[in-house]
Amino acid sequence: MFGIGEQRRDDSTIESTTKLKPSLEVDQINGFVKQEPNATYFFTGQARQTKLCRRIKNNQKCLDLTIPTAKILEQMQKMDFFCALSQDVENQQIECQRII
Repeated sequence: MFGIGEQRRDDSTIESTTKLKPSLEVDQINGFVKQEPNATYFFTGQARQTKLCRRIKNNQKCLDLTIPTAKILEQMQKMDFFCALSQDVENQQIECQRII
């Protein structure tokens, strides 16, 4: 019997089929936000495909992640950001601003 995310290769060894550990993606989020901690951040996604972006004036930079939006929301809150749905009803993204 194999564990979730594992498969047996022809030579009878077990290998993991997961791509990137969530803790590594949390590190990516932390590094991305630390580059511009006072920027406005926003994210959108479905299931395990999420795009985290930051906006400074007319410049936008994004980070593609494979973790649920709930995990990004949790991490942003740990870094003292307040996150809410956009006020624009046409825009279905969550915006985050630093509160300290």
